[in-house]
Amino acid sequence: MRKTLSYIIKSILKNPNIIGWGVLFIFFWGVIAAYVSVPGEMNTLPESLSIVKSSVYTDIVSAWYATLMILFLSAIGVSLTYLVYFQSGSLSYLFKYSKLTPSKYLMSMFLGGTIAGIVLSLILTYAISGMFSTNGVGYTVMPTKPYVVFPVVILSFLFLISLSFFLFLITMKLGGIKYQQLVNYIPLVLGFIFYSLYTFASSYPEWVTYASPYLNIMCLLFYGYSGNKPPVTVASGINAPTVSVEWSALFLALWTIGLFLGDTLLLRKINYEPIEEAKIM
Repeated sequence: MRKTLSYIIKSILKNPNIIGWGVLFIFFWGVIAAYVSVPGEMNTLPESLSIVKSSVYTDIVSAWYATLMILFLSAIGVSLTYLVYFQSGSLSYLFKYSKLTPSKYLMSMFLGGTIAGIVLSLILTYAISGMFSTNGVGYTVMPTKPYVVFPVVILSFLFLISLSFFLFLITMKLGGIKYQQLVNYIPLVLGFIFYSLYTFASSYPEWVTYASPYLNIMCLLFYGYSGNKPPVTVASGINAPTVSVEWSALFLALWTIGLFLGDTLLLRKINYEPIEEAKIM
């Protein structure tokens, strides 16, 4: 298990796609937001909000942090799906002829993915905070509740790993590995869909937030960074209805547990599928 864990951590941290699309791409958009978009937005702030300018700025930065992090996590989800995909050819033999069991493999993936994710998340969190604190607006913004932010990041990684496994395993069961290339990008597509919903939609029912783990993650990250109750959508203005942090955490945990149980059941029945079949697509 130790060798598997070490391999997974190194595979994630040395993956050029994760560094490129998961870190540098998000860092680029952080630069655009911190030094171009947000300063302009603060300059056009209505006079009525000038008294609470610091609080408004914290909420704006928190919204950006939540959306940038969900795109980062979604990119990680794609890479995790590919990681499982390339390992799939040997898993059935390893489970049958070695000491590696499905539960040990899952634990290694979860632990390794989470450790690597925490390292990258720390880098991004302090980079984003540093950019928004040095953009000339005049406020220093750091996570007000880091003891909330990082447990949420850990739970988010556990969810993304569970989702990546589930997508891969269910694809093998239903359609064969030749469809895997299409399925691999589902975590990222979902990330963009719910990022757009949370950022640009003027309103939607509160239950949509609780039903979507992606929206729950963004709301919890917003809460951890700002210390304020997260709005249902950031586009609805200062008097937007808020989301229950407790319910968001509960539903995100339920999604993660449900997917993990599904992964455990499906992984025990995995069969060998040559990855060359995927080239057909």
